[in-house]
Amino acid sequence: MPIILVILSCCLQVVWAEEAKDMSSLGSVEKDILTIYMRALETNPDILSAKLQQELSEAQKRQALSNLLPQAQIVANFSKNHRYTENRGSNSYDGETEQVSVEQKLFDWSSWKNYKRYNYLTQQQASIYQDTRNRVILSVVEKYFNVLLANDQVRLIQAKKEAITKQLNRIKALYKRKLSKITDVYAIEARYDFILGEEIEVLSNQTLALEGLYELIGEQVEKVAPLRDDAEFTLPEKALDTWIEEAYKNSLELQSINYALLAKTKELEAIQAKHYPTLSLGGLYSHSDIGFDNSQAPASETSNISLNLSMPLYQGGLVSAQQLEAVKNIELEKQKKAKLKREIVKKVRTAYLGVQTEYLKIKASKRRIRSESKNYEAMVTGFRYGTNTVSDILDAQQNLFEAKVEYQRARYKTILNIFTLKQVMGIIQTEDMIMLNKLLLTAQ
Repeated sequence: MPIILVILSCCLQVVWAEEAKDMSSLGSVEKDILTIYMRALETNPDILSAKLQQELSEAQKRQALSNLLPQAQIVANFSKNHRYTENRGSNSYDGETEQVSVEQKLFDWSSWKNYKRYNYLTQQQASIYQDTRNRVILSVVEKYFNVLLANDQVRLIQAKKEAITKQLNRIKALYKRKLSKITDVYAIEARYDFILGEEIEVLSNQTLALEGLYELIGEQVEKVAPLRDDAEFTLPEKALDTWIEEAYKNSLELQSINYALLAKTKELEAIQAKHYPTLSLGGLYSHSDIGFDNSQAPASETSNISLNLSMPLYQGGLVSAQQLEAVKNIELEKQKKAKLKREIVKKVRTAYLGVQTEYLKIKASKRRIRSESKNYEAMVTGFRYGTNTVSDILDAQQNLFEAKVEYQRARYKTILNIFTLKQVMGIIQTEDMIMLNKLLLTAQ
């Protein structure tokens, strides 16, 4: 029996090890930006909350509509009664009462305006939901390229460390042959120690960048597909003023606040309508064998149709106070709209100019990389002939690596600014993510 348990335990350990290996391999699978975006649509709390708010608004709209629809009610009562009357004694009897009532409002201006208010609130939540999706798209792009930039910095710092290690070994060999000074060795060792500190920082930044993706989709991401070297970008062709005008028309955030303003206006109209009379048509049918004060009576049926008019006269100033509050809420919403329009102009200008600037930086960085490469090679050659020092080589190498990082950063920021411009415009779509995904070097 113990032998069987030992064998079973060994088998389970093998199975668990294989499962752990499979899970580890799944976690290390390279993910592209479209995969992360589609996962964010399914799991991101902001999107899910906005969707729930939209559904909640639809339910509230339906509740407001119910006040305008017919109201029907059935009431039934069965009772055991015992009655004592002086000089007549007492008696016991059963009683039944059934009643059906129907009422339809013919004129209730306040309820109608309230329904219109919830209609606008529902449209507002629909705009908020779509805007939330767009913001998640932009957030995915931003955090994804933060990871790519962090990966580039890790690769470059490791390449820098490897290059300096080779330089250090070479200088030490020269020093042993009395062809180099000890100060050259110290200079490279100091630079190497500095790079070790930089490596710790960039590795930490890489981990934090990956945590940004985890925040979006709730899953750990270890690898992401890089941007292709031959990726090309389409710059905005319209003038800046045209982008601003279209942003005013298409901005989902501005649409949302416009619907909120319309809803506030309808709320004011609904409050003002509380001064108006209400008119309803009612119908009643009843059957009962119970009379006044639960006395026994012959069974009877009663039916009637009524036209009911109600006119409010005075409620202690409540309606006037509510009206004042609604007016102030409208003015507050107008100020929010004015502020938002200024923010939209700023965002459009920033993104538009950012695209132009970063695109020029891409071209400038390419030229700088070529120049810094030539300069580095010249410094290495000059050191061999004794015209340059080790510090000259290290500085040239540092400039070359910085140029490469700046080139990648400019590429990423160009794409981010393009997506920011589209997000502010309210025209960013899933198709944009599909097109962006084609620019990545994904595993086939």
